[in-house]
Amino acid sequence: MKRRWILLLALAAVFCLGCLTVASAEIETGTATGTAGGSDNITYSFDTDTGIMTLSGQGGWSDIHWFYKWKYYGDERIRKIVISDGITSIAAHSFTNCKNLTSISIPTSVTRIGVSAFQGCVSLRSVELPASDLKIEGSAFAGCTVLSQINIPATTLYIGDSAFNGDSALRGEFVSYGDLGSYVFQGCSFTKLEIRNCYQMGQGAIQECPNLKTVVLCEGITSIPMDFAAYDKMLTTINIPSTVTSIVDHAFAYCEGLRSISLPEGLISIKIEAFGKTGLTSIELPSTLMTLDSGVFMFCYNLRSASIPGSCEKIPNNLFKGDKALKEVTIGEGIYQIGDYSFADCEILPALTLPQSLETIGKSAFENCKKLAQCEIPPRVEVIGESAFSYCEALTDVNIPEAMIKIEPYTFRDAGLKNVQLPVSILTIGEYAFYGNPIVRVTYAGTRDQWNEINIENGNDSLLDGMKVKVAKLTLNKTKASLWTGKTVALKVKKVTPEDAANKEVTWSSSDEKVARVDQNGLVTAVSPGNATITCTAADGSEATATCKITVYVDETKVSGLKYTLNHSKKTATVTGPVKNSITKAVIPAKIKANGLSYKVTAIEESAFSGLKKLASVEIGANIASIGQEAFRYCAKLKTITIKTIKLTAKNVGDNAFSDGYKKATYKCPASKLKAYKKILKKKGAPETAKFK
Repeated sequence: MKRRWILLLALAAVFCLGCLTVASAEIETGTATGTAGGSDNITYSFDTDTGIMTLSGQGGWSDIHWFYKWKYYGDERIRKIVISDGITSIAAHSFTNCKNLTSISIPTSVTRIGVSAFQGCVSLRSVELPASDLKIEGSAFAGCTVLSQINIPATTLYIGDSAFNGDSALRGEFVSYGDLGSYVFQGCSFTKLEIRNCYQMGQGAIQECPNLKTVVLCEGITSIPMDFAAYDKMLTTINIPSTVTSIVDHAFAYCEGLRSISLPEGLISIKIEAFGKTGLTSIELPSTLMTLDSGVFMFCYNLRSASIPGSCEKIPNNLFKGDKALKEVTIGEGIYQIGDYSFADCEILPALTLPQSLETIGKSAFENCKKLAQCEIPPRVEVIGESAFSYCEALTDVNIPEAMIKIEPYTFRDAGLKNVQLPVSILTIGEYAFYGNPIVRVTYAGTRDQWNEINIENGNDSLLDGMKVKVAKLTLNKTKASLWTGKTVALKVKKVTPEDAANKEVTWSSSDEKVARVDQNGLVTAVSPGNATITCTAADGSEATATCKITVYVDETKVSGLKYTLNHSKKTATVTGPVKNSITKAVIPAKIKANGLSYKVTAIEESAFSGLKKLASVEIGANIASIGQEAFRYCAKLKTITIKTIKLTAKNVGDNAFSDGYKKATYKCPASKLKAYKKILKKKGAPETAKFK
């Protein structure tokens, strides 16, 4: 019994000494443990003072499942890892979240870096990868947020899903080799990325790279995957290799800086919204293209022109929906279907030539194309979907093809239709199909009895009104008239053609109400000098019009300080006096300009200059044939009267025309009239002491 106790005490002492030895050791060693129970051929040595871990051995290192973490998973003591030559694989999750790891030495023998091997190593700034047939597996370096330098060797075979996801410190120009998994470089900050030796790429491989402007893809790639460069808003340049046959869903969605792209001959399919909300300004699709999916170019607000080959056969739903800058589209022969909303909200698209192969136009295909004025529906079209041309305000004419038997509800609602041609094949016109259109004329290929058999549903009153006889021509009682300001002329409708027009009411308008006004009875009032056109318009919406040109003249005017009244019919003017009574000199010309015309000045009104105390000289023009009585009476300072006319007689010079004037006034007369004028003017008040010469 005593010996047993002694033995137990000895064993306890040995155990305590062993524990003390482990606790105080500076070097930890062991086997690099893996999920499958360990990898005896790989050993480690960890210096806890320096934080350096060294891995040694030959061959691979079994993966470490995240659930069965080995003892150094997330160890914040590790600062540097040295992997000896001979090791070929770094296990999955081996150093995940080692937040203080700053350096890794990887030998050329390593050909595999396992899943999440260094994920979340937020202090790791640079890595030198070996030039081997390397496979970098999923999330291997994901979340290494300060990793700014890493080389991808040209011998790299594959980079797995999210391998560098979130490594936002990776900047500048970057070259990647090998196939790419999904989300490999998501969130990286490259400005240029060149992808070489690559044949396959995974979903979102380079999406959400905020600074990426240029991408160079290598030949051999056959597909641009889903979300490939989605949300790369700075991307301006990318080449699509000639080997690419498909571009998958959202591949370049939201690449707002992408203004142009060249698509290769050989491309077969473009999937859902592949270029949705990009900055593309034009696009020409290759002749090899067979499949376009929904919304490929939807909401491309800068897209101005597009060309679609007939090889596609169908224009899918939402293809150009919301492309507000789209002005020119070419659609190749061979297209037989235009999908729902395919051109909806293309607000400035002015015209579209639809191919003769077309058979179906989808629901709301051209809805809200406000500027669409020309769009002839081909003869083979059998179906036009609901609201297909609703709110096409500029569309004035439509010819429904004979292949159609029904017009769907709301098809042309609130468009701008004025002329509608309907075939005899139409049996049903859906509710509100033509609601809100200013329809003037409906041309129906059948008989009145056939028309009455059509099932015309509610909300198509404008179509029914269009079947009524409309005014074709209006004739007025005058086509032109001249008026003095303030005068009036009555315009009337002389004739309405045809005589059986259902509504013969008219409206009146003036092109310039400052010149001439017109009331709704056709009475025109001259307002001020100028020209105006009075328009009479049929009230039935037929837009039949007749016009009358109105010229308004003034009957009074002022020229060079003198006032005149005008006689438009004779084109003559009469001087009525000065603008200001303080004038000292009056020159009455032979002619004046007014209303844009020339008028002869032929008369001086009675008392025109009478009593002007400062008037000293007067020149009477060559066309004056009449001087009114007392025209110059009481002009006490009028010393010089120059007479150029030879048309004065005793009968056309009024009494006292020159009475009570300056006693020694001088009258300068034409030589041929000197003797006659001396006699006439003295009788009309010229002083006896006046001089005539």
